[in-house]
Amino acid sequence: MLHTIMRMFVCTAVVLLGNPLEAAKPMVMPKIKLHADDPSVLLSLANPPSQTEIWIQTGGGEFIKRLDQYEMEWKSTDQKLMFGWSTKASSIVSGIWQVATFRFPQRDANYRKVPGLVASGGSVAFSKSGAIMLFYIDFAKLDTKPAMAEIELASKLRPSSGTATCKVTPVHVHGVKLNEFPLSRMTYYVRLVPVDRQGRCVGLPSAPVKVFYGEKRPPTEMDISHKDAKPLDHRPEMVHPAVRLLKYEPIRWQDPHWCYKYVVVRDFPMMGWKKGQKLDLTPHQHDKSWWDKLTGWVGDALSFASGAINWVADAYNDIKQRIIGLAPEWAQGPLSVGMDIALTSMGVPPTLPNFDDFVNLGEDYMVSYLADVSGVPPDVAKAGVNKLKSEARNASQGSGNSAIFMVPDPDALYRPAYVEVEVTNPGKKPTDRCFIDVRARPVGDADADKYAEDLFDTEYAYLPGLKPGQRFVLPMMLKECTANRQLDTNLNAGRTRFLERYARLPGRFSVSTRAGDQWKNNSQLQQSVIVNRCQYAQKF
Repeated sequence: MLHTIMRMFVCTAVVLLGNPLEAAKPMVMPKIKLHADDPSVLLSLANPPSQTEIWIQTGGGEFIKRLDQYEMEWKSTDQKLMFGWSTKASSIVSGIWQVATFRFPQRDANYRKVPGLVASGGSVAFSKSGAIMLFYIDFAKLDTKPAMAEIELASKLRPSSGTATCKVTPVHVHGVKLNEFPLSRMTYYVRLVPVDRQGRCVGLPSAPVKVFYGEKRPPTEMDISHKDAKPLDHRPEMVHPAVRLLKYEPIRWQDPHWCYKYVVVRDFPMMGWKKGQKLDLTPHQHDKSWWDKLTGWVGDALSFASGAINWVADAYNDIKQRIIGLAPEWAQGPLSVGMDIALTSMGVPPTLPNFDDFVNLGEDYMVSYLADVSGVPPDVAKAGVNKLKSEARNASQGSGNSAIFMVPDPDALYRPAYVEVEVTNPGKKPTDRCFIDVRARPVGDADADKYAEDLFDTEYAYLPGLKPGQRFVLPMMLKECTANRQLDTNLNAGRTRFLERYARLPGRFSVSTRAGDQWKNNSQLQQSVIVNRCQYAQKF
């Protein structure tokens, strides 16, 4: 009976919803022995290493640097940035670069359709395995309404490639300039997708690099040495908000049998299943008859589950268009851009499991940001955020399709570590707009100190001004610091270092607020705490 119900469910869902993976090949279960207590295996499943690498390249000659993040001011006259890439994958003919405002999903069934995609373009033709290819992206073209802007390739560095140029494929969702937003930065994620002659992705896309574009982030230490700096005593006092960490949540590793873990979203009387009930449909190898009955629909179940976890991401742009329609015409552009920036500040992409829950947690922050920084009326901002929550939850449950009675359990899917930050104004004056940064360093690792390596990448967010007595909670996702060093020869070297530190070392988490040097007290360390065991949750 269960086999019949499951086969009916999967087949009906695929017919009504279409193939979630479109033209992609059906997934197959990995033929490896999985251990629930083996984080190295689970991390590889959650963030599989790619044979393709991309980096930001600066300098020249012996001073060349390869970076995984870069800060670019929108006031800069030259906003072209050079990127390099290399791959060891086979069957490659070229690479396609992509720029998005959200972190790319862990699994892209269709790499051409990702949430927050700003632009994409063809890179220089692939020459041979291990060779270095270079290209430019002009970020001045990305924050306004993009025309079919030409991106110059770094052909002078590769004479054999000629003087080819390529066209940006614009994906315009904004309509306002980023520099119209005070104290704003957009985080752009850039990756390289290796493709074959048919335009299909070969292997996995590269891990992304980040470009912080917009207002320059204030330095860690105040620098007033230049001649235009105001005398220290003449600068006004900045009003900082009070900021503290509420709790830390560790990485949730992906369940090796995630595609068999479901949550019931609609009562199913035939099986006695109630809404909200969790189901574990993992095949048991000791029950051969059970396994034999399931072999006919395992491929469809995997395809369905893989597609279902991307329903919110696939629907995000449509959802946002419906939200924008709530605002008066003059506010639609700021609402669109502001919502992307607020979500990016929290590190909450639409591909994240429980996306709607994290939007709910950061609701007051998003409303405050939209109202204060982008100028959207508070009632419109609140209505927009509420619409985002409800529409995202609806999309995650099949968009009201009566054939969908269960969806993949988000608790069985990978989710990065995160912190919850409380931001308040206990004073009698409004606080000034500023940046907040959260940094996590391993404690007791001389090697990490030598190479200035963090446990998690430093995360930044933009804080609006707070009225006296105002409070909100800001969730901030943390990205594992797994970057390889330039001299590493093992593809998993950076990943291995992270796992070792994460498993055995405490982490020092610090949170600071900063602003420009027009203020006397523009930088303030708000809190520094120790997480004793990074694999476990901790409240502060």
